[in-house]
This record gives sequence, structure tokens and C-alpha cells, in this order.
Amino acid sequence: MQYLIRKITKSKWKNSDGSQPLTKLEHLSSDALTRCLFTQDSSLSFWEATITDTELDELIRLPKRTVDLNTVDNLPKDILKVLVALSTGEKVTRFTPTDIVFLKKEEPIFLEHNIHLRQKDGNTVFQNLKSLHLDLSNLNYENFPIVVEKIFNCINDGNMFRITASGIKSIVQNYFNENKEEQSSIPVEWLKELELDFQ
Repeated sequence: MQYLIRKITKSKWKNSDGSQPLTKLEHLSSDALTRCLFTQDSSLSFWEATITDTELDELIRLPKRTVDLNTVDNLPKDILKVLVALSTGEKVTRFTPTDIVFLKKEEPIFLEHNIHLRQKDGNTVFQNLKSLHLDLSNLNYENFPIVVEKIFNCINDGNMFRITASGIKSIVQNYFNENKEEQSSIPVEWLKELELDFQ
């Protein structure tokens, strides 16, 4: 099944009084919308991956829903690619723990409310991953809350997972090593900044 994957800042998904756990959508802090769901040109950024229901179930059933150095090698191939892509923007200066949510790509409610999927090259130093990026576009005052609710439900239902900073660094390093055709296009200064081996 095809999924839309987005990195979120889980700490922003709290009640407006600052308390957690998050209870009802109407109590959601505005920080989740203004700080975590930043839109541009009426669009919200996602990455696409094809994984089975079994693979997704295994991800969200990990202890504490966390991928670390001991479990990173068991991730589905498409998830690895997306994690590399969303962690390797041109202005990234360090790897950080990353929370990921999943939305089904073919959501009937998106079509019903005129929310479009638009392929747009993503911000990653790896040229062969740029095309995995998609925007949910044509967002407006009426339909944007539908996307917010979908992400809210992902968090409340546990349809998400976290990967540690060391896990991110490991998969980026492995991807760099395995894709020799990409290596010459990646700035050496960027690799040094992130303390990646490139010799």
C-alpha cells in the first residue's frame, strides 16, 4: 500500500494548556498548526513509500515505537529511502531524533474536498530520492483541517514511530556508501558538517 510520510515535531502536538496526552482535536495547541504543519503555496510536504500492512504494523509495534541502531537494519527498503531523503536537506547541519506519521495516499476524503497530490522534487542532497516527494496541494481554510485531523488521529492511534539520531546517521551513511553514483554530487563540506565518512 502507498503511504504519505511526514516528519512531525511531536512535542508541538499537545493541548492548548500545554498538557499531554493530547485529548480532543478541538483542544489542540495552535503550535501544531503554525510550527509543525508549515505550508507553502497552499501545500504541505510529504514523502511517498510503498509498504505492506504487515511492515507498518511491525514498525508501530516496536518497543516505545522507536527505531535505534539495533533495529534500523530491519526497516522496509522504501522507509529507509524516505528517512534518508527527509534527513538530508541541503541546509541540514545535524541529525536529530525524528518522529514519522503515515497517511494513506489514496484517501477518498482528500478527493471529496479538492485536496490534490502533486509531485514536486524534494529537498535532499541525493538526486535519486528527490522524486519521492509529494505535496498535498490546494489547501485552504475549509479543507486544511481535514489533513490536521488525519495527522492528529495518526498520533492518537499510535500510527507513527520515532528513529533516533544515531539511527538516522547510520542509514544515511549506509545509503551514501551504497550509491556511488550519487557521491560526487554531494558537497564535501556538507558531509564534513554531518560527520559522515566519505573517503
